[in-house]
Amino acid sequence: MKLGAIDVGSQSIRISIFEDENGVISRCHAEFEPIALGKKGFDNRVLGKESIDALVALFLHFKRLFNDHAVIAYGAVATSAMRNFSNRHEILTAIEEASGIELVLIGGEEEAELNYQGVLDVIGVSPHPRWLVDIGGGSVELIADTPEGRAGLWSLPIGSWRFPELCQKNAVVAPNLVIDDAVEAIEKAMVPCQEGGVPSGSEVVALGGNVRALGWLLEKRNGSAPEAPPMAPLKELLNEAVMLSTEERSAHYEISESRSETLVSTGVILYTLATRLGVSEVSTPHVNLRRCMAAFLSTFAHGSGRLHTHELHDKICRAWLVS
Repeated sequence: MKLGAIDVGSQSIRISIFEDENGVISRCHAEFEPIALGKKGFDNRVLGKESIDALVALFLHFKRLFNDHAVIAYGAVATSAMRNFSNRHEILTAIEEASGIELVLIGGEEEAELNYQGVLDVIGVSPHPRWLVDIGGGSVELIADTPEGRAGLWSLPIGSWRFPELCQKNAVVAPNLVIDDAVEAIEKAMVPCQEGGVPSGSEVVALGGNVRALGWLLEKRNGSAPEAPPMAPLKELLNEAVMLSTEERSAHYEISESRSETLVSTGVILYTLATRLGVSEVSTPHVNLRRCMAAFLSTFAHGSGRLHTHELHDKICRAWLVS
């Protein structure tokens, strides 16, 4: 059977369709649109009619994909950028009325919880304490995970699209000081997390497409594995990249402009979190929000399983086609 998952994030909008064979989940189709709602959501706070119409058209396309692939259940969530729009309910209503797809707005802690449960489903429980970190466009979700269960969960307003807010003192005067400004702001935001019950130096598991893109770039530059980007080469990369414009980064590193826009911000957040938590490298398994939703969707379709009774289960899982 086929399951569909849509993630309306701050940097892009992505859809994945999964094949579920008796609970074994594999992705069979994926698309993304580089619609950066974070550019509007953290500044204007109101999404204009033209942008709403573009979202509606995109969801009509998603509706056709669901039908073409015979999807029987789906989840569609919107995160930090959408939470910032004052007309968010108008946006969600327009999408559902036109496409029949219910886009659910989830809070930062719900996003973290969804990631946490998805990580447990995909890579399992760790025998040692660890930090799970999801670096998004509008927020960073940080989870203190222990073999006995979750010890703490926080959603911090320090995502990659919020970077100008973090370094406003020196962003114009001296670009190379941007990192120092951002580090100060990130460390301040992390203060509540320091009592998470996870020892310093514990493994950091980082999630998100921007983090994996950083890993691949470091592999190309230094030969390190993308699943474990080391911190020292990352700091060297940041010191170089911060002096370049978005266009110069895109050409110099041979990456897309959308990735080059968040290269420095994502890297600084990752570097600061990792060093503050006392680790020299992080692991970046291929786990994203859509794969996490697929775990919930599978239990929805089968009607049983560990996630079947979780409070997020009924909120994000919806039937699409009647079998």
